[in-house]
Amino acid sequence: MSSLPLAALNVVANHLEGTEIDTLRKRNLMLEKNLRALQNQTHAHEEWYCDLVWAARSDGEDERVLIRGKYEGAELDRMEHELAQVSSQVSPEVVHWHHGFNSGMLAASRLYKAFAHAGTQRSECFGEDSDEEGEPDPNPDGDRENALEFFPMLDTP
Repeated sequence: MSSLPLAALNVVANHLEGTEIDTLRKRNLMLEKNLRALQNQTHAHEEWYCDLVWAARSDGEDERVLIRGKYEGAELDRMEHELAQVSSQVSPEVVHWHHGFNSGMLAASRLYKAFAHAGTQRSECFGEDSDEEGEPDPNPDGDRENALEFFPMLDTP
């Protein structure tokens, strides 16, 4: 039997393998981009809802001034509206509803943030500030278990 058909099959197999690898690389890049977007969004939601829960728990205007200082433009307008909803100037039912909603969103944001960062040693998901990516954690399943164990984790500053 001639080796030509086998060589031809090797060329086809290598081409298909190369195409498959290119497809997997593109998919991996897309997934990495989506994961980073999810990580950024959950971090932003965590900060936003933590500020609102903190504002509802505190009576002082000083805390609200600190919160307002973190935002500008449309975000500041939205924050002002949200802060008004948890102020003592509206009915208790409205305040309780908004505080409950914001607490639920804070808890969900922290849970999803911890899941999005599982295996990357992002300790900030569990209340410690750290903007640096760590070495990959050999136990991302353990990170997810911790996130579920600490849920709803509603601590604020």
